[in-house]
Amino acid sequence: MDYRIFTLNKKTCIIHYPAKPNGFGVLWIGYFDGDIGADDRPTVNKPRKSLMEELNVRGYTVFYTVLEKHHFANPQALEQVENLYEFVKRNEILNEKIHLIAEGIGALLAESFLADKGDYVRSAVFIDPAFSLKKLTEEVKDQPFLLKKLYSDLKKAYSLSSDEECEFFINNQHRHPVVIPVPFQIVHFVRPDRKREGTDREEKYQNLAEDRILALPSGGRHALSAVIFRLFKETEKQL
Repeated sequence: MDYRIFTLNKKTCIIHYPAKPNGFGVLWIGYFDGDIGADDRPTVNKPRKSLMEELNVRGYTVFYTVLEKHHFANPQALEQVENLYEFVKRNEILNEKIHLIAEGIGALLAESFLADKGDYVRSAVFIDPAFSLKKLTEEVKDQPFLLKKLYSDLKKAYSLSSDEECEFFINNQHRHPVVIPVPFQIVHFVRPDRKREGTDREEKYQNLAEDRILALPSGGRHALSAVIFRLFKETEKQL
């Protein structure tokens, strides 16, 4: 993959370029560690790299920024992602309406991004999304070490000073159902030995259509690609 690495607001950003551009960009919001390999190439985990390569082969320009690992969609992370979008819009020859892919806690950030810049997003795909800090807390409530770590990370992300402040913040954060103002798909990967709670029709999904929430087996990466490209093509009919 052809790529460009640069710094924006002291954060590493990377753009992966296709050999034959189709004019559409994909903003990827997930956890990227920002490591650069010995060959000066950005390091990306294998499943993600495979999907990025497929996006490039199909003509999509993929761009993302390195964020703090546990940003929990704080204002600094949102500002960085929005600044990256504006930078790419100014400097790359792309349709201003982009596609969005969000992983894990990146879904919280994507929801805020869509609230601000939904008019510039063509479609959104959420992979194993975490739309709720409360749900993350419930998953580790019986594991004291992990709960303590979550509170510690949340304190850093939002400058909170106590566990009580963390609990108050979690209980009052994003209490509304998920609102996605663009065509979208939510995909959860399910291990054979464990049904992921997020695949249920939980309260935060109550206003979303059933066919927009899919559960795939943990090895279903090819099925994920098909879901993504079908959605992309559907939303590219009107420029």
